[in-house]
Amino acid sequence: MSLTLMKRAEVKAFAKINLSLDIVGKREDGYHELRTVMQSVSLCDMISIEKTEGAIALSVSDKAVPDGEGNLAYKAASRFFEFAKIGGGAKIHIQKNIPSQAGLGGASADCAAVLGALNEMYERPLDKELLAEIGASLGADVAFCLTGGACLCEGVGEKLTTIERLSDCFIVIAKPNEGVSTPAAYAQYDKLKAKPVFTTDTVISALSNKSVFETAKAMSNSFFEAIILPSVDDIKNIIKNSGALGTNMSGSGSAVFGLFDDKAKAKACRENFSKDIFSAVCVPVDCGWEIINS
Repeated sequence: MSLTLMKRAEVKAFAKINLSLDIVGKREDGYHELRTVMQSVSLCDMISIEKTEGAIALSVSDKAVPDGEGNLAYKAASRFFEFAKIGGGAKIHIQKNIPSQAGLGGASADCAAVLGALNEMYERPLDKELLAEIGASLGADVAFCLTGGACLCEGVGEKLTTIERLSDCFIVIAKPNEGVSTPAAYAQYDKLKAKPVFTTDTVISALSNKSVFETAKAMSNSFFEAIILPSVDDIKNIIKNSGALGTNMSGSGSAVFGLFDDKAKAKACRENFSKDIFSAVCVPVDCGWEIINS
């Protein structure tokens, strides 16, 4: 369908995992400097966007997630119309599949998907550089989610370098019922006396070798020692004992994931989790969002 005629779009907003996360310093403004490898995965929220003549309206399937102006995706739509100097609005509904407070970038993914999809629906009035600037102003992970695939992310997450993506494999993600506040995670990290060893360069090297095994063995996360949740350790052990090549926590948690080279093992691993624990089997993908129907 011609972009001009695109009145409605169904969009996938893909989650991300951190194959590495090194906290390399703290700036004078209080923000922490990172070097992290992010990878988009097929776990996704589904977003419907419809052009309207009125204001922006946003609803969410999960009542625990803010709707309306309190949602990052609403702010993305508002910024789009502001910068594109376009009158009109949008009716947006987000079907949540990515759990919150998990370190999987769900809010950032939704924000990026709305920003990118609206730009397509209105025939690309904003270039990629401006979209990235708008995204970075809305959230640390939004710039990555606009690009997707695999990137080395530096600074507070806004400096992106595209790298070799994770080779084909199966990823089991599980999240305990407890979430983790990112500011609280940083506060706990700052209290650590022994800081974790940096592994981002080793992960990048493993990815360039197209080796899932090497990547799995190299993965680490500076937050892991700071996050003291027995349920996180329990999930990590379940995934590890189910035959994962390696495990890691994503972002500041509390979701944990494992890489598998065998689909049957990955599915069997997921079956080891109780119904009240979020779990999913997914695969690496090459983009942060995708219009699938219009």
